[in-house]
Amino acid sequence: MLIRKAEKKDIGDVIKLGIDFLNYHKNFDPYFAPSNNIKNLYKKYFSKYLNSKNKLLLVAQQDDNIIGFATADIQKGSELFRIKLTGLIEYIFVTDGHRKQGIGDEFLKEVLKWFKIKKIKYITISVHSENKIGRKAWRKYGFKEFIIRQRIYLDK
Repeated sequence: MLIRKAEKKDIGDVIKLGIDFLNYHKNFDPYFAPSNNIKNLYKKYFSKYLNSKNKLLLVAQQDDNIIGFATADIQKGSELFRIKLTGLIEYIFVTDGHRKQGIGDEFLKEVLKWFKIKKIKYITISVHSENKIGRKAWRKYGFKEFIIRQRIYLDK
């Protein structure tokens, strides 16, 4: 298994995995159901990661198959705060048959190494409150809740 920077040829596989990621999360919350145009939207979205200094897209490759991906992004903070740049890990996803093999650990190591090179000190993630496995995993890595975001659904 090899963790490497994604290339243009990987985008189709990353799109499929991104859709799998959304479908996994829609089990917790229908809000995450993919839009009808998700393939085109994801193509634009993930392609932006290929040549950006402030975005990172990694893939896990086993033989000729892409079995996971991770994204990291450097974001500008509010001018109200001293900290001007923060890191965001938006995705770390591994296919069902390859989980619990340390691939997520390897993704996180590479992402954190990239953030250190970029001199980013604060890293954030989002995990759905119903995703008990994800919450437990992120706590294992030292992530702690620091803000609670709430939502309401106004039925017609």
